Amino acid sequence: MGEVRRLLIWFVYLALSCFAWTNFLEAKPRLHADRYSRLAEAWAPIFFKAYAPEFNKNTDSFNPVDHPVSLFFDGNEDLRDNSANIFRLSELQIKSALTHIPIYYSVIETESHFYINYFIYHALDMNLQSHAHDTENVWTIIKKNPKAVFGELVGHITNAHGHPMIYLKDSAKQSLWRAKVTGQWSTQFLFSMDRGAELHHLDSPIEYFEEGQVQRLIGFVASRTHAIYKFRSEAWLRGASYGAVYYPKNCQACSSDLKWTFPSTKAFGYEMVSWDNLMRSRNSNEQIFYHTAESAEVKSAAALPEFLVPGFDEELPKVNLFYQAGFKTPYRLNDPANVHRWFESSEESASVSKRYLYNPYRRRSLASKSIWSTW
Repeated sequence: MGEVRRLLIWFVYLALSCFAWTNFLEAKPRLHADRYSRLAEAWAPIFFKAYAPEFNKNTDSFNPVDHPVSLFFDGNEDLRDNSANIFRLSELQIKSALTHIPIYYSVIETESHFYINYFIYHALDMNLQSHAHDTENVWTIIKKNPKAVFGELVGHITNAHGHPMIYLKDSAKQSLWRAKVTGQWSTQFLFSMDRGAELHHLDSPIEYFEEGQVQRLIGFVASRTHAIYKFRSEAWLRGASYGAVYYPKNCQACSSDLKWTFPSTKAFGYEMVSWDNLMRSRNSNEQIFYHTAESAEVKSAAALPEFLVPGFDEELPKVNLFYQAGFKTPYRLNDPANVHRWFESSEESASVSKRYLYNPYRRRSLASKSIWSTW
C-alpha cells in the first residue's frame, strides 16, 4: 500500500510539473511580445500628414487617399478590393476609420541593438502610376544601453519610394551614411513627386518630441505618395502643407503639446498594432499576401510572403513588405544588422552584432535569451 501511495504522489508531482512547464513555455512568448510592444510604443514617431485637397470635400471630412487605415478597414480580409472600397465607405465605417487608426510595428533584436520598423498603411498610392496599397516605413535603430530603460537612439531611416532618407543623432555620421547612397539617385527627383517634401528635408535640425531619455521622431508624410521625410515645423506653420497630425495614443504629453503648438491642425491618436502577430495568424492567406513562384515552392519551409496581394485590376503586386526593403544597400531589412553594418565605418561596424536574439523574418532565428534582462 505504501508503494502505491508513493507512485501516486510521484504521478501527481510529475503531472503538476508538466502543467507548470507548459504554462511557462506559453507565457514566455507573451512576455517577449509585451517587452517589444513597450519598446515600440516608447519610440513611436509623430507624423504630420499632408492631405491632397482634391480628395477632401471640406476640412473636416475623411480623406480616403491620405488618411492611414487598417488593412481590413472595409470589414473583410480580402485586400484585393481595398483601393475601390476606400471610396465606398459608409458613414459608420468612416467614423470607425477616424477613431481606430493603426500604425503597424515590428521589432528585431540582436545582442547589441534593437531595430524597430513602423509603417503606415494606405489603401492606394496616387503616384504617377497609381496602384493598390502603400506601406512606406520608418526604420529606427536603437543601441542597447543598461543605463537607459529603452536604449539609446542611433537614428532613423525613412522610406521615400524605396530611397533612404537618413536622419541620425550624430550629424557627422549622418553625412557619412548619406554619402554612401547619394550618388545612386537625386533628391530633386523625389521632390518632384512629393509635394512639400523639399521644404521639410532642407538642412535644418531634426525635430523630436522628447520624453526623458526617449526622442520620438517627428516626420512629414507627403500627400498622394506617402513618402516620409523629417518634419520642419516652420514650413508647416507657414501653410506649406495642409493636413493632420497623428501621434501615439499612449503619449498623453504628445496630445497636449501638439494642441498647444499647432492649434489649427487636426490631431488623431493612433494605435500600435503588432505586424508579427498579424503575420503569424495570416501568413498563408492569399487574399492578403502574395508569394512569388520561387517562394511558393518552399512554403513547406515557412517562407514569408514578399508582397501584399495585387488589386483586382492588377496582374502583379507592386507593394513589397517592409522586410524586403533594402534602402539601396546589398542587404534587406529582414537582416537589419548587415544593413546597419554596411552604413557604418569599418571601425564602428565592429560594435554592431550580427547575432540575432529575435528575428522572425529570417529562416533561422536564434532562440537565445536576451542579454538585456532589466525589463
